[in-house]
Order: sequence, then structure tokens, then C-alpha cells
Amino acid sequence: MSATHWCLLRTNFSVERHLPASRESRDKRCLDERCLYCKPEGRMNPRVLSAPSPERLQFAQIRTVLLCAFIALMDGFDIQAMAVVTPQLLDIWHMKAGEFAPVLSASFAGIMLGTILLGQAGDRLGRRKVILFAFTVVGLASIATALATRVEIMMVLRFVTGFAIGGCLPNVTALTAEALPARFTGRAVTAMYCFVPLGGMLGGVAGSQLIERFDWQAVFIIGGVLPLITLLALLRWLPESSTVADSHRVDSRLLLGRPQLTRQVRALFQPRLRRASTLLWMTFFCSMASTYLLSSWLPTLFKAAGRTLPDAIHMMSLFQFGGVLGGLLLGYLVDRGWIRSLPMSFVIGGCMSMLIAWMNQASVYLSAVVVLAGAGVIGSQLCINALCARLYPETLRASGIGWALGIGRSGAIASPYLGGLAVSSSSGWESVFIAAAALTLLCGLSTAMLAATRTGQPMD
Repeated sequence: MSATHWCLLRTNFSVERHLPASRESRDKRCLDERCLYCKPEGRMNPRVLSAPSPERLQFAQIRTVLLCAFIALMDGFDIQAMAVVTPQLLDIWHMKAGEFAPVLSASFAGIMLGTILLGQAGDRLGRRKVILFAFTVVGLASIATALATRVEIMMVLRFVTGFAIGGCLPNVTALTAEALPARFTGRAVTAMYCFVPLGGMLGGVAGSQLIERFDWQAVFIIGGVLPLITLLALLRWLPESSTVADSHRVDSRLLLGRPQLTRQVRALFQPRLRRASTLLWMTFFCSMASTYLLSSWLPTLFKAAGRTLPDAIHMMSLFQFGGVLGGLLLGYLVDRGWIRSLPMSFVIGGCMSMLIAWMNQASVYLSAVVVLAGAGVIGSQLCINALCARLYPETLRASGIGWALGIGRSGAIASPYLGGLAVSSSSGWESVFIAAAALTLLCGLSTAMLAATRTGQPMD
């Protein structure tokens, strides 16, 4: 038992530091029934995450990380489910791709809003509570999507699903980081994020079989039932963060005021950071736009190119698989300080995306090109957060990442509209791959310029 711990009984955003229960200090332990950490009899609550040991990993820590990874896996499944069923829905509802684009964009708009609101709620109310709530909504909204009969209803349900997914991701990321010693944090968080495209890959593999044997509704039913079943394990074993109480010493409501936001932007664009912030925002916008442009429309594009729906979904799974491999490899390289591997990866992803538009025949070569495109486009996007840590001083790091992600998600929201217009226009499906390639190559240029930027942080 550690010498001290933080009581999670909160009163007006304040916490009380006290000694654990013992014969010598029994009068100093918390006796309040509402405390999340202590019990009236003085025993520690097993639902609260203990401080990570720097020497070795404990089973409870590994179990927590695996639960968080499974949540990310199911979130990736639900994000990609819409892209899997889009080709069939366009045929059933007799719609053009441009008319269906708002449904795809609704998910990303929900993710953007959920990340902001439920991410802050996790700091204030506890990560466990928010994760359980959001994951429940993911399951229920996914099942409800299977019952949708109109595009307007589906758009609302996809927004709700995205909002809940946006609430899950920042909280499981924080819980993963807090469950492990500092030397494992970077690699564990990168690996956990790789479960999102891995879930998308599984969604493609399973979705192809489900659509062929049943119908498109089965994809959303499976995507909803599995999270609801998983809730039983989360209720039993998912712990609360032991650092949540400490975060309550800062009133997060102060971060929402207009003067504070104005000061943050001014600080990010002070003379020595102006060039870096501009390039970073451009990188995030173009990277997320290209990632979700291809992720949202890939099955539809390959079907428009004359391939069967199972083959088109298989190509999407390979694209996501490449993202997993690229994310793990780049995460390892960036963790070793090889930041210049990011520009090269973006360039490879852009060139491979353009090459897909010129390869009309399904072959082993096309599969390899799709995997490399996924590694360059998705894998690089998973690792660009490392740029913020190297460009911004510690006092501006959180603000820098937050604003860059916000700009990037605006690109994710816009990309389905661009893809829908391109697919519906006379320019053909090839124009989507060319647009994604151009965006990815811009990311390569901006990250190369960032790698040469000096802001007081080493970029080697």
C-alpha cells in the first residue's frame, strides 16, 4: 500500500489528501459512503486504479489496458460500419453518393463534439462513469441504426453514435496512460490507437460476410450487441483513475471562457511558434481529411470501379490493416526520435493512393498497394500527435494538441462531402484517390518543413 493516496470525495472541485487506514492513523481515513476510493471499513476500493509500479506490470494494469483496447476496437468497428453498408444502401434507397454524404459526415461531427464535451466530463466526473455511459450509447445507437428506414433518422443516429465514440476515445487513452509506468505510456497509447483501424478492418471482414448471408442491418446489430455484452466485464473490472481527484483542483470551466480561448490561440501564434502552428494545423486538416475521405468511400469507390461488393469491402479491410502496421512501425520510429520518418511515410501513402486510381485489375499487386497506402495515410495520421510534443513547450502542449485535433476533425467532417460530390460527378471515382493523394502529399511537405523547424524543442 502506498504511503498516501487521494480521496475521490469531491466538494466544490476540492480534494483532501489523507493517510490510508492503519492502526496508527485510523482517525485520518475517509469514512464517507460516497468516496470512490475508500470504504467505511477502511479497505481500498478495488474499482480505483492503483498507482503504477515502475518496476513491473501487474495483472490489474494489463487487464485495464486490454479492456481499453477492446473499447477502441469496437469503436473502430462502429466507425467503419457505415462505410461497409453504404454501397448497398445507395442501391436500396436509390440515392446518389452526394445525397448520402451527410450521413457519413454526421458521425465525424459527433466524434468531434463528443471528444470535447465527454473528454472534459471524464476529467470532472470520472473516466469510468463516462466510458460506461458512452459505450452503452454506442451499443444502443448502433442497434437503433439497424432499424432506420429514412436517411434523416440514420443521420441523427450516426451523430449520436459518433458523439458516444468521441467520448470513449479520449477517456480510454487517458486511462491507458495512467494505468502504466511512464516508460510504457507512449508505446501503449500508440498501440491502443491502432485498435481503432484494427476494428475497422474486422468490421470489413465481418461486414462482408454478414451482408452476404443476412443483410446490411446485421452489421449494426453485431456492432451494438457486442458493446452491450462487454459492459458486464467493464462493470466488473474497469477501474476508476486514481488521478481524477487531483485533476479536480483545476476548475475545467475556466478553460471554456472566451478570454481563455483567445489567450490560447495568441500563445500558439506568438512569433516563434507562428510558422510551426500554421504548418501543424495544415498537417492535421489534410491528414484527417485524406484518411476519412478514403475510409468513408473506399468500398463504394471499388464497387464503382466494377468490383463485387465483397471484393470492395476486402480492399477496405486491407487499407485498415495497412494503417495498423504503419501505426505500429511509425510509433516505434518516432518513439526512437526518428521524426523524419513521418514525411517519408506521408509521401509513400500519397504515391500509393494515386497508384490505386491507375490500377483497374484486382491482383496481388493492387492488394500490396492498398496496404502501403493504408500504412502511409492512416499510420502517419496516428503518429502526428508526436509533433505537438516536440514543437510546443509543456505549458502549451495540451492547448496545441487540442486545437490541432479540432482543426483536423473539421477536415474529417468535410471529407465525406467532397468524396460524395466526386463520386457523383462526371470526373469519376479516380478523382477521389487523386484528391486523397494530393492531401497526403501536402502532409508530407508540411511535416518535412516542421522537421526543420526550430521552436526550442529538438526535432531530431
